[in-house]
Amino acid sequence: NAKRKGFSRVELKDLTAELSPYEVDLKNMKQIRKSTKRERSVRRTVFAANSPAARGVVWEWQEHDFWSAYDSVAAQILEDHYSRRPGSIVPLNRHTPLPFEVDLSRMEQRNVITGFCRPVRRRIHSCTYPVVSSAETAAAAAVSQSPAAVAVPSQDGKKKAKMSLDGKSSSNDFEYPWLVHCTACVITDPKERKEECVICYETLEDASGCATAVDSARESKVVTSLIECKHKFHKACLRSLYEHGPKSGFLQCPTCKTIHGVKIGNQPPGQMQVNRLRQPLPGHPNCGTLQISYMITGGIQGPDHPDPGKPFTANGFPRVAYLPDSKDGQKILKLLKIAWERKLVFT
Repeated sequence: NAKRKGFSRVELKDLTAELSPYEVDLKNMKQIRKSTKRERSVRRTVFAANSPAARGVVWEWQEHDFWSAYDSVAAQILEDHYSRRPGSIVPLNRHTPLPFEVDLSRMEQRNVITGFCRPVRRRIHSCTYPVVSSAETAAAAAVSQSPAAVAVPSQDGKKKAKMSLDGKSSSNDFEYPWLVHCTACVITDPKERKEECVICYETLEDASGCATAVDSARESKVVTSLIECKHKFHKACLRSLYEHGPKSGFLQCPTCKTIHGVKIGNQPPGQMQVNRLRQPLPGHPNCGTLQISYMITGGIQGPDHPDPGKPFTANGFPRVAYLPDSKDGQKILKLLKIAWERKLVFT
């Protein structure tokens, strides 16, 4: 409404007291934390008139005492099932990157990997979004009904389509595959509470500098610990870290670089071939040679690359590497094959 009225800046405290630390520069589309002057980009999204967001419907799941909202794609799927097949089980893991299914009869979310269950709820928000022009609403409705925006499982039910307009996983703030690598924690040591979160540089007892407008004052202070390395961060900061990465389900600790989950790169498609040669390599006279050939050709950049839709060239291919055909060489070859499958050799 402020943008439509021609305002250049708006104080979010006018919306709710929980957002009083922030103001938004509507000219440059930046959210500014007044105490630290930290800036974050904001954007304006138009929802279809029949979407849950436009009608004020919010779907949320509970973690401890906090309720967190599903992203717009998951909310649309849940709302469709709620309207058409009440009491059914919604397989979000087949339609989105989220590893969950939701039982609408019990209002319960189950992690299909761990079996852990959490309560879910559907509520009507007291404020709905302002109505925009019919042309914008029609465009949003057309987008929400397009095959690129509404993912469906393949015929074999095993592969799933990604859930966004540009081929990436959803870029909303609430995307949860990374949560399987975290555990909530309560910090009681006063010295530890004064430590900085290395992502936002706020202390762990203060609100996250990465919190968004949809985070409540309590949610912005939630601290979580990575399971493998035990380093602690604001939950909102880890969410932001994941959002600005490839969104393939893994997290890399910004403190010690430990990888939680399976890291997937953005290597272009190609071929990896292995041949055995009788000739030994220098220094390995008692075994043959493993010849590894990599072939990548030029093409069009995909959604995980710097400039999606633009052409790229693959210079220097084919590339050839050699290993001794020994126990150690075969072990390295096995690791190289895993790296190739995970798109990590050429990124």
